[in-house]
Formats: sequence, C-alpha cells, structure tokens
Amino acid sequence: MIIKYDEELDILSIRDENKKIKSSLRVGPHILDFSFDGKVVGVEILNASETLGESLNLDEGAFKDVEKASIRNIIKPDVLLVVLTLIIRKKEYVPILNIPLKHRIEHNNMASLKLV
Repeated sequence: MIIKYDEELDILSIRDENKKIKSSLRVGPHILDFSFDGKVVGVEILNASETLGESLNLDEGAFKDVEKASIRNIIKPDVLLVVLTLIIRKKEYVPILNIPLKHRIEHNNMASLKLV
C-alpha cells in the first residue's frame, strides 16, 4: 500500500500500488479509486482530521504517523462498505466508509456498481 498524508491540505491517501485505477469518484469527503474489476483500491480522505480523526479520537497530526494500511470491500445489496485498517503509532483503527448504492448488487458483482 502507498500511504501519503498532506498536512497542509489535510488529505490522507491510501492506494494499493499493485492495482491499476480505472476511474475515480468523489463521494462526500472521500475520493474512491476503482480498479478494472470495480473494487475500491484507493481512497483519499479530504479533511481527514475532521472526517476521520474526530470519530477515531485521534490528535491533530496523527495521520502523518500511519505505519500500515489496508482496504477491504464488503458488498451489501444497497451499500458498499469500504473497510480501512490503519496502524497509527502501533495501534489499530478500523474506520468503515458507508457508500449508498443506487441499484441493488446481485451476487457480489462489483462491475455493475452504481453509487447514489
């Protein structure tokens, strides 16, 4: 995983360096990068200190100390859950991004994913 934090802009970026990005889409304070098979392989969290830091009870500047990260996709019929695992200062945090879907997903078919 490639992990970058821009302190000046307060943007946390996490991306699977082994996957090619087909498209990106902004959903609220997040920019999701999709692979050719429709899975989220990258996430940019805008205003990370506010959107994630407060809910995870992290102090300002904690995101510059992310040591390791991973992204998992969980597909429900009407929502895509993007599960991030962040190791910050040797402690694990698991924020979940809830992305509502416009159409129901059948049989985990990410290729037909449509976001609201």
